[in-house]
Amino acid sequence: MFGSLGNQGLQFAIGIVLARLLTPADFGLIVTVQIFTGLAGLIAGGGMGQALIREKEVERCDFHAVFTTQLLIGIAIYVLFYAIAPLVAHSFGDPIYTTLIRISTLSFILRPFLNIPSVILRRDMRFKETSMVGVAAGLISGVAGIAMAWSGWGVWSLVISGFIGSFASIAALLWIARYVPRPLLDTQRARRFAAFGLKFSLNDIVSYLRSQAANLVISRQMGASAVGLYNKADSLVNIPFQTVSASLYDALYRGLATVQDDLAESKRLYLRSIELLAVYTLPIYLGMAWLAEPFILGIYGPRWAEAATPLAILALSGVFTCVGHPAGAVLAAQ
Repeated sequence: MFGSLGNQGLQFAIGIVLARLLTPADFGLIVTVQIFTGLAGLIAGGGMGQALIREKEVERCDFHAVFTTQLLIGIAIYVLFYAIAPLVAHSFGDPIYTTLIRISTLSFILRPFLNIPSVILRRDMRFKETSMVGVAAGLISGVAGIAMAWSGWGVWSLVISGFIGSFASIAALLWIARYVPRPLLDTQRARRFAAFGLKFSLNDIVSYLRSQAANLVISRQMGASAVGLYNKADSLVNIPFQTVSASLYDALYRGLATVQDDLAESKRLYLRSIELLAVYTLPIYLGMAWLAEPFILGIYGPRWAEAATPLAILALSGVFTCVGHPAGAVLAAQ
C-alpha cells in the first residue's frame, strides 16, 4: 500500500502538470487507442501469469515456457494491429490513429520481459521490490513525458514516455528477480497454465469490455476531447481503487491461493478485506462526489471543468468496488 500511495501520488502530480501542458484531445487520442490495445493485452497475457502465481509448485522451465508463449502471442498481436491500423483510423475519422496504433502496440513485444519477473516476485510476495520499481519507473516516465510535452510533442509525449518507463521497469525487475529470459517452446507446459489462464482472462475481458464501453461510445459519438474529459474523471475515481484495493489484491490473492482448500479461512480473509477497503476508501469517494467541481477547477483549470459532473457521479460507485474487487480474488483463488 505504501508503494501504491507513492506511485499514485507521483502520477497524480505528474498528471496535473501534463493536463496543464496538453489538451483533453491529446489524452482522448491515447484513451481511444487503449480501448483496443488494453483488450488485446488481456489476450496476450492469457492469464498464464496468474496461473503461475496460483500454482503451489513451479519449475524454472515453467517460467521460460510461459515467457515464450506470451512473446509469440505478442508478436502476432502486433502484426495484426499493424495491418488493421488504417481501418481503425478511417473508422474514427482521424489519420493520426494509424501511426499511434502502430507505435503503441510495440509494447506487446516488450510485455513478456516485464510480466515474468513480476510474477516471480509476486509469487514470493516480494511486494517491496515491485513497489520500488513501480515508483522509480513512474518518476522516470513522468519526467520524460513532462519534458516532451513542454517541448511541444503533444500526444507523442504520452506514448514515448510510456516506453521509457517500460524499459526502466524491465531492466530493474529482471535484475531483482534474477531472471534471464530463455526461449522454450514447450506446448505441454504452456497448455497446463493456459487452461487456468483462459478462465482468468475471460473474466478480465468481460470486466474490461464493461469498463471501456463508455469510452468507446463517447469517442465515436463525441470525439477525442469528450473522451479525454470523461477519462480524467474516471481516472480520478480509480485513484483510491488503485492505491488501496489494487495493492490489497495481490497479497489477498496469493494468501487465498495458499488456503484455497480452507473455505472458512477464505471467507474470513474476504470479509476482512471488505472492512479494510470500506474504512480507507469510502470517505475519499464521498469527498470526491461532494467537492468535484471546485477540485477540478482548482487543480486542472477551466478547460477541464466539464469533467466535474462525471466525477461526482462516478465517485458514488466506490461502495461497489469495496465488495466486488476482493470477490475477484476469491473466485480466482478457488
